[in-house]
Amino acid sequence: MFRRTLVSTSHRKLDNYLNDIKNKIIYGTSGPLYAERIWIDPSCCKKAILLDISISGRVIEGNWPPNSKINVTPVEDLIKIKACIDHWVNGIPWENTGIYEHMEDLIKSYGEYDGCKNIIERILINFGSIPAIG
Repeated sequence: MFRRTLVSTSHRKLDNYLNDIKNKIIYGTSGPLYAERIWIDPSCCKKAILLDISISGRVIEGNWPPNSKINVTPVEDLIKIKACIDHWVNGIPWENTGIYEHMEDLIKSYGEYDGCKNIIERILINFGSIPAIG
């Protein structure tokens, strides 16, 4: 099991590295890298791809999404976005937005989520340190 995981992880890293090189050749030094943070105007985001890390760093030209197999959802339907809007726009306390329960369910399902093994860690890292919008 460990060997198979190690091989698949190594293969994935090699694929990502080769894609990075391809992007640099095609798009120059400004070509996107795997898992690179890009800065965009959030008001221009209307849809999001749900957890498809395999296309990170890929340049998608033409119609978006590129195929019907990619799970796309309106940004305003994302649970974390709804909670942020409820908290900052509607003045609802974090504990009443449903985000704590959502994160707790994810941690229970996966044993660890976003690098945290309990809801208190997640709250402090994600939501406790986000400044008010003003």
